[in-house]
Amino acid sequence: MLRPRSLVRVAAGALALLAIALTACQPTPPPTRPGTQRMVVLGDSIPDWLIRDGSAGVPTAKVTLVNGTLDACEGAKDNPPARSRTGKVVPTPAACAKGWPSMYPPHLTIRADVAVVMTSTHAMLDHLLSGTWRHPCHTPARSWYQADMTARLDYVKTRADRVVLVLPAWPGTNTGWIMPADYVARADCVRSVLRAAARATGVTVLDFGTYLCPTGATSCKPWRTGDGMHIDKARAPSALGFIVNSSLPPA
Repeated sequence: MLRPRSLVRVAAGALALLAIALTACQPTPPPTRPGTQRMVVLGDSIPDWLIRDGSAGVPTAKVTLVNGTLDACEGAKDNPPARSRTGKVVPTPAACAKGWPSMYPPHLTIRADVAVVMTSTHAMLDHLLSGTWRHPCHTPARSWYQADMTARLDYVKTRADRVVLVLPAWPGTNTGWIMPADYVARADCVRSVLRAAARATGVTVLDFGTYLCPTGATSCKPWRTGDGMHIDKARAPSALGFIVNSSLPPA
C-alpha cells in the first residue's frame, strides 16, 4: 500500500504528465518573421485548402501567414448540428465541439497585425437551434448567427490590430451533394447577416463573392470544379493572393 506522501508524489507526477500532454496538443504559433506583418487566418476548409494549395500566392516578403483553420468546422459556439440536403447531420471533427471559444485563442497567443475570419459556407445549411431545425433565412437562425459572429469578432478584435471578415461566395451549381436547391437565397441571407455583424463590430469586410462571381450568383467563375465550394488547385495561388493582399492595411 502506498503511503500518503507516496500518493502525493504519484498524483503530482500524473498532473505534470497531464499538463505536458495538454500543452503538446495545443498548436504552437510560429514566430513572426522580421520585417513582415503577422496575418492569422481563422476559418474552415475553404481557406485551409487555399493555404495548402496556394502558398505561392502569399507575398512572403510582407506577410507571415498563420493557418488557424479547421476543416469541416464553421466555428459557431458549441457547434449546433447542421443537416445537408439529404437531411443527414453533417459530421464535424471533435475539435469543433466548442467552436470558436476553444479554436481561436491558441492561434492568437501572439498578437496579430491582421486577423482574417473566413468561414460561413456551413452556415448556409439548416441548423438545430433550441430543438428546432432552422433555415438560415429564418429570423431565429439569423439572430443566432449574427450574435455568434458578433461575439467572435469582438473577441478577435482584442487580439489583432486589424480584423477582416470575408463574405463567402455563392456556392457553385455542383454543390447539390450537400447544399439544398435554394442555395443562392441561403447564401444571400448569410452574407447579409455577416455584413450586419461587421457593422456592429466595426471590422473590415472583404467580399470573396464578388471576386469569384463578379456580377452575382449566376456569374461565378468555373474555378470550383471539384465540389462547388473549394477552389481548384490551379487557381488557389491567385485566390489566396487576393485574400492576403486585400486584407493588409492600406498603404
